Amino acid sequence: MKRSNRLDRFVDRYLGSIFIAAIGLLHKKNKRPKIIRNIGFVQPTAIGDLVMASGLIKSFSRRIYKETGISPKVILYVGETNYQAASFFCDRVETRVVNFKNIISTLRAMRADQIDILIDLTPWARVTAIISALSLSKYTIGFNAQKQFKHYSFDLVIPHSLQEHEAENLKRIYKGFFGDELGYFEIGIRKPDVLRIADISKISPTVAFHPCAGGSRAREKAWPIMNWVELTRLLRQKNVQVVILGGSNDVLVCNMLFNFLSKDEKFGVRNLCGRLSLNEYVNLTLLSHALVSVDTGTLHLASMCGAKVVGLYGPTSSKRWGSIGMHTKHLDGGMEQDKTIQFGFEKCKSAKFAMTEITPERVFARISEFGLF
Repeated sequence: MKRSNRLDRFVDRYLGSIFIAAIGLLHKKNKRPKIIRNIGFVQPTAIGDLVMASGLIKSFSRRIYKETGISPKVILYVGETNYQAASFFCDRVETRVVNFKNIISTLRAMRADQIDILIDLTPWARVTAIISALSLSKYTIGFNAQKQFKHYSFDLVIPHSLQEHEAENLKRIYKGFFGDELGYFEIGIRKPDVLRIADISKISPTVAFHPCAGGSRAREKAWPIMNWVELTRLLRQKNVQVVILGGSNDVLVCNMLFNFLSKDEKFGVRNLCGRLSLNEYVNLTLLSHALVSVDTGTLHLASMCGAKVVGLYGPTSSKRWGSIGMHTKHLDGGMEQDKTIQFGFEKCKSAKFAMTEITPERVFARISEFGLF
């Protein structure tokens, strides 16, 4: 199920809410199982949300081992758009790529795994709550998020806050189950195997750009293309090379950015949009001196792998969704946090103008904080 699909959202919100409420009326809450051999985590779509949960997944499974002496099998139930991110997890996990719109086939996969604890990581999708309730898992955990009405059938309900970073909500899952705080949110992502990508390591210094976001709010999250052009010119004046990155759906926009540059400016710019695997993408960001990106999943992945990143947040807030990493810097567009996009489908008229408040000069200043110039 995709947040960018209006029909999916409509069916999920209205029919899903009725269905999960009916299940909740019949549901008798289960007790925490004494023996835990299999733990399932559900995250259907987003790369960023999945990698952000990596610290919880790592800490949760290791705590089970510490308490019981049994090393549980960790199974991720993911979709076609985010399954590749699982290869970056530190600890061994098994991945099940399922179609969450096909509830029957998803249930077959979960029931075959005989899950002891199933944790729904999504705060909004009713379909994942329905699947969790019907999965025959011994114990289910999920969020009660504001006006989402998906929590009625979980055995352990976790309060979800829109006023804190999403990492804090994930910590509440740990506290709700084990009873004590997860103080340090450990990153559960490892660096990828080192690759040589088109001799990119010989280009120095280098700043990578990721201009495009995905999903239904991609347009609002986009930074104006002429701002990317102006930032390129500022960097080229300092003799900094620029690499343009993106997925196969971003090629048109990235080509437009490249073609707006003059012949002389193009000399120091490489457009690799749509030409790299996810592993190659992360490697390139680690080899670069900085990554400048709009709020998108690969920003979070690169940041957690250790890349130096400057994240641009307009309609979303870095206080809620900012990337986590050792070398992360944020720039917000000035919207009040309670008016920003929370789950990706809210209506917000002012969101379309938020990114225009971030100027190329502000971004250039942030990049310079890494000591590049």
